[in-house]
Amino acid sequence: REMAEEILRTAGMQVETAVNGADAVERAAAAPYDVIIMDCHMPVMDGFEATRRIRANPARSTVPILAMTASVLLGDRELCIAAGMDDHIAKPVDVAQLYAKLAGWIEGKRVAVPYVDPPVTGGDAEPGRVVDRKAALARLGGNEDMYRRLLVGFRENQADAVERIRTALAAPDLDAARRDAHTLKGLAGNIGAADLVRAAAEVEQRIAMHGDADAIEAGMAPLEAELGRVVATIDGAPLPGRSTTATLAQTSAQALPAAVAGLHRLLVADDAEAVHRLDDILPQLIERLPADDVESLVRAVGRYQFENAVGLLRQFAAKLGITLD
Repeated sequence: REMAEEILRTAGMQVETAVNGADAVERAAAAPYDVIIMDCHMPVMDGFEATRRIRANPARSTVPILAMTASVLLGDRELCIAAGMDDHIAKPVDVAQLYAKLAGWIEGKRVAVPYVDPPVTGGDAEPGRVVDRKAALARLGGNEDMYRRLLVGFRENQADAVERIRTALAAPDLDAARRDAHTLKGLAGNIGAADLVRAAAEVEQRIAMHGDADAIEAGMAPLEAELGRVVATIDGAPLPGRSTTATLAQTSAQALPAAVAGLHRLLVADDAEAVHRLDDILPQLIERLPADDVESLVRAVGRYQFENAVGLLRQFAAKLGITLD
């Protein structure tokens, strides 16, 4: 959801996000949208039921609804059409294809959505790589900053995914276990971890087919091994992105108050550019604030929890003697 939001905002679109299907139904009833991108597998209410309820509202019967799914399970595409969705966007998301599809569905609206040719990578994949950086960057239109954040976010949020799946299976809560496997699969695709995608898809399918515990566990072993390889690769490889030297030069000590104020304005405005602005001033903050403070701010901004980030930034600005409006 966070990655999709940044991709869409970069194209100049106004974006609102829902946290589950029930929230999506409420938002769609309250205001008209040019297009709705619907995740199929969500807690509380899945995307299929949410779409049916939105379509039942005469005022929203024609709004384009595009499924965003990484599912390869038999019947899911048919369910999308039966529920009333108009098209689908495959995960991992290819930025160029996403822009092209949106341009077609928003035709005639006042939103200009550019088509961006993906960069030439010299091949579709890097054979033998645990994490295929070239393929992932190609799908992201060469956005190194976004890819770096995806790697950091994956390491932080998915390293314990196998434990969470096993906990859900033991509950037993098969729906939660399948969602966790589905999420892991989609996020693995975003970072270019093809073998992990296949392992997670296998577990998701075994859970969805309501196989016995032994059958599911047989798929969990390779999933756990592959997730360990991916995490180890992320931990051992230098992350792409701006050089520290260049960033320090961009944001001198004298410019820090203005830079912090600019970040504050972006956060208050719920502008995804805040993610990039924090990158620019991060080395200066690390020099001047406790590590725990910086880590909490990075986590809040990286997860697009901008309201929380505003409060944190105000506290830290006060420590630095910076006054914010």
